[in-house]
Amino acid sequence: MRTLRTVFVLLAVMTARSAGTHNEPFILCDVTVIDSSGKPVSGAEVFAISETTDRKPLFEIAAETVSNFSGQARLQWPNDEKDCFVFAYKPGLSLGWSLVRGWCPRHTIFLQLGAVVPLDGLVVDEDGRPVADALVQCKPNSSSEFNDNSFSFIMNVPILKTRTDTDGRFRFDVMSEDMTTDFFVIHPEYAPLFTNARSEAFECTYRPGQEGIVITLSKGCTVQGKVTDEAGSGLEDVPIHARLADGQSDYSHYFSTVSGENGHFTLTNLPEDTFVITTGRGRYDEQSQWPSFGRFVRTQKNRPSVAAVKVEKGFPVEFVVLDETTKRPIANASVDFFCGLKAGSMFRSVRTTGTTDVSGRVTLSCFPGDSQVSAWAEGYNGMWPSPIKIGKQLKRMPILLTPEEASVSGRVVDAQGKSVAGIRVYPVPGTEKTHDLTDSSGRFSMQFKPNTQEVYLLAQDIEQNLCALAEVTEDKTDYTLRLEKGVTLKGKMIDEQGLPVPGALIKPYVLVPHAMGQIGYPALSDHNGDYTFRAVPQTQGKMEYRFWVYAAGYGSAEIRSITTDDRADTFTLPELRLRAADSSVCGIVVDGKGNPVPHSVVHLGGSRGSQTAGQPHYTHATDSEGRFFFSNVCRGPLKVQAGWAGDNWGSIEACGGDQNLKVILGKRLIHPEHSPMVGRPIPPLCFDGNTVDPDAVMGKQVVVCFWEPVEEKQERAIAFAQQLDSLSREDVSAHFVFTYSLQSKRKEVAEQIQWPIYDAVHGTEMDLIQRAWGAQETPWFIVTDIQHIVIYEGPSANEAKTALQ
Repeated sequence: MRTLRTVFVLLAVMTARSAGTHNEPFILCDVTVIDSSGKPVSGAEVFAISETTDRKPLFEIAAETVSNFSGQARLQWPNDEKDCFVFAYKPGLSLGWSLVRGWCPRHTIFLQLGAVVPLDGLVVDEDGRPVADALVQCKPNSSSEFNDNSFSFIMNVPILKTRTDTDGRFRFDVMSEDMTTDFFVIHPEYAPLFTNARSEAFECTYRPGQEGIVITLSKGCTVQGKVTDEAGSGLEDVPIHARLADGQSDYSHYFSTVSGENGHFTLTNLPEDTFVITTGRGRYDEQSQWPSFGRFVRTQKNRPSVAAVKVEKGFPVEFVVLDETTKRPIANASVDFFCGLKAGSMFRSVRTTGTTDVSGRVTLSCFPGDSQVSAWAEGYNGMWPSPIKIGKQLKRMPILLTPEEASVSGRVVDAQGKSVAGIRVYPVPGTEKTHDLTDSSGRFSMQFKPNTQEVYLLAQDIEQNLCALAEVTEDKTDYTLRLEKGVTLKGKMIDEQGLPVPGALIKPYVLVPHAMGQIGYPALSDHNGDYTFRAVPQTQGKMEYRFWVYAAGYGSAEIRSITTDDRADTFTLPELRLRAADSSVCGIVVDGKGNPVPHSVVHLGGSRGSQTAGQPHYTHATDSEGRFFFSNVCRGPLKVQAGWAGDNWGSIEACGGDQNLKVILGKRLIHPEHSPMVGRPIPPLCFDGNTVDPDAVMGKQVVVCFWEPVEEKQERAIAFAQQLDSLSREDVSAHFVFTYSLQSKRKEVAEQIQWPIYDAVHGTEMDLIQRAWGAQETPWFIVTDIQHIVIYEGPSANEAKTALQ
């Protein structure tokens, strides 16, 4: 398969509009399918399914093919700017998928199909009798970095559906060990059921290999109602649908009807639960035609529930959209009004939209109460949803839009000065929605507002290993990017025994001050553990590269602070040694009173929740007794968190192999077996091959500071060091350990920090140093007394200074 020639614009930007994608008639997606050992998978079905705003079940193949002997496939489908999910499946292996954004015309993705772990269960009625021929649909949720973004039940993928046999049993052979799921079960004699629909752990409840899965169906409920206007007259032909109130899942695509004579309607076979019965369409683009009014209803068995829905009449408000600078009207601007209301059993969700005329005016039907108005127009910064309070006395509302910043444009040329056409141009870091395609003259343009001090334009021809880099300045808007030979970055992934790790996913990122974003495409390590990035520009200014690494069966890892400004054609990245995920942890989640919390979402990651601190990342759920179990974790520090943000979550710092963890909601704990440094002697002061003479620190308090040589943390390290300057060196011995090489920054830092600086080693040795000292994040401080017993450890500079004083 040939490599796509791609040009990137490296911009640290926020942007509002893009024009280039509309010129591309097709989306092209190159797919590589591998198994869990990194070997290519041939003969896999590879297909794309379109996303939709319609709430009806959908299975619409946008494109399909089969992977070749190298595991590669190319999909192409018409560019209607809809998002798609690309799936890969081969019997005997698990399903893989990835989201493909519709606003981007070129994609390169990797899909990993793991070993199948069967998932089976039983469907019964309320009396415990098996229910045969029930349709069971699962929706896998994966913790793997290869399977990004969760897709909806509405996707209706056929291989994720099965029927129960005569004994009520079902089985799926499409999931791997790292996946979880919930189920949607349908049978004509019972109410449809989303399992654990109200749980925050929806989609994470069941795991392949789990025993004793029993799903109970119950008889359905009926809702009878009437739709009226404000005067009480019945309204016919009004769309009606039901959705679960405050639930994680949504039945609204399944229960729907239309009001009949005198506004009466009936919804049947609903589960026993609390629903919102609303007017209107599920489709977003039809909400302006069908405003949504409704009522909260609790369905009951054996008797119908009643829902009287009153449709309110709006009042006209004229919106006038003006240029903030010139106060001239803006034609063809889009204006969006939204008003939501929950009061008692009443519900209202109204959205009306319109486009301004040549005088910048548009009249929308509005409703009283707390509302939001947004507007946008070509060439202007959009007005994001702004809260306003609207009353019936409001007749006219002005909206001021600011013009977008001057566009950056340019031309991409080869070494002979010839233009290159049809090349994609987009910002990194920033949003994928901002991009353009070079025209027949090789030109591109985009409007943007920089949000960082350093902004670059980057052109890449990966196939020819060519690139060009230019810094954007305020006094220049047009650039010629002449392609030159780029840097080739090479690296190697090995395990703890030094053996190669194939199939590792390496994601490249670029960092500039206060901004970070992915650059180019990810790489995959080959059978020798080797990987390569081509056409990489030499770093300039404060620009750095960072690489996030994920591999099945291993912990995550990261390579930081890479600069390539030595003008070498080839740069060898530090060899990365991945930890085997061959351990496990288990425990229980309890509330503040010690009661087990069933069906609570539980996350596992690196220490302090890091995404790249040597652990895989999993999201599971507790069972009916509040217990959890994670297999395939690494030895070493990790964090388990239960619940989401807010007060109703708890966490515990532990290590791979720890058992009987107890996570208490509302508390942040350290597992007793995960021993802190406090109260223990410090390890030998040996960093980067340099050992501090014990006599030199005898009788002194010792402070060891772990930092990263990135801009903001480097500045904080310097500030902390300068505060220590007021302390007597006869009383204190401070040591600053930078966890990645300072390289060209060493001289700059050394001029400002008058204490010993250690330009730390890369990879495993540095990791061992951090673990020996218990440094769980950066910054991290360890302070001892004069006997060198640790009296403080943690991330707070203020607490470290207090311990020294």
